[in-house]
Amino acid sequence: MFFAQKALTISPNSVHALIVCGYVSIRNGKERDALSYFTEARKLAPNSFEVQHGIVWTYINRHKYRNAIAKAELLVKQLGRNPRTLGIYGLATSYENKDKAIEILADAFAMFNGRGCLPECVSVLAELYMEKKRYPEAKALLVQKIEQEPAGETTAELHRLLGDCHSRCGQQQEALVHYEIAIRLDSKNRKAHEGAVAMRSVLNLDSRTAGTHQHQMDHSDEFSD
Repeated sequence: MFFAQKALTISPNSVHALIVCGYVSIRNGKERDALSYFTEARKLAPNSFEVQHGIVWTYINRHKYRNAIAKAELLVKQLGRNPRTLGIYGLATSYENKDKAIEILADAFAMFNGRGCLPECVSVLAELYMEKKRYPEAKALLVQKIEQEPAGETTAELHRLLGDCHSRCGQQQEALVHYEIAIRLDSKNRKAHEGAVAMRSVLNLDSRTAGTHQHQMDHSDEFSD
């Protein structure tokens, strides 16, 4: 935050610095400040997806979901229908109308076979599928997105969700494989740790065997890159 604010003092019209300050403000729970930064950035770059995305997230964090949906819908009209605009529209809609959100997010993902669709939106769609017990669709969605994304914190969360999906289907070994991959990619993923502990308990595995049994799974290599 310090460096972004310093950049603003040097160049008050820096859209990038305003966006950074906006997202840091959201992370720090200062939504009013975030909205001020994003609003100023929008004056300078009215067609910036990142700016509009930040505004939508600010309203979501303030629990003003109808405002978020309205801004996201405006974003689609302004920048056109594409995986990113539809994705954020579907994400915002998920707080008010889950069935409609599934339709929007599924359309966003289908546009370019998942490419271009934000991982955060894929995560929401997978969770909505699981709530509806549409597990095959959730699995296929997550596997496809994992294959498209570089390994890191983003794919860690996708693996965690895939672990949840397998767990709900009673596939404990497969679930543990993905929880452990998630932990390896992001050691701070609390839900992955909790899932792994639960699966080891069900499978009667000692914690010392963590991370070793997954190599016994025939299909685990495809997710280990």
